[in-house]
Amino acid sequence: RQIEFHDDLRVALDGLHARGEYDRVHLANRAAKPLVTHGALDAIVRPAVVEQHRAAMRHARVDVMPGAGHAVFWDDANAFNERLHAFCASM
Repeated sequence: RQIEFHDDLRVALDGLHARGEYDRVHLANRAAKPLVTHGALDAIVRPAVVEQHRAAMRHARVDVMPGAGHAVFWDDANAFNERLHAFCASM
């Protein structure tokens, strides 16, 4: 059974996909070292996407937080803030 998308939803999904492609290309070419944080229990961003981020942005720090889902800053705010502060201090 194929899912039929409402036109507005399709436009939104196309926009998200285009933004994602732009972000990958833009961040891959940045001189600054970005911090990319993922949750190990994320049901939206799959592990394969995390590996794509690692490959596309070799200069980035890609951090996977165990026990956190998609909203790592919410799921484990203390650990997220500690990692963010340590990253900022290393800049």
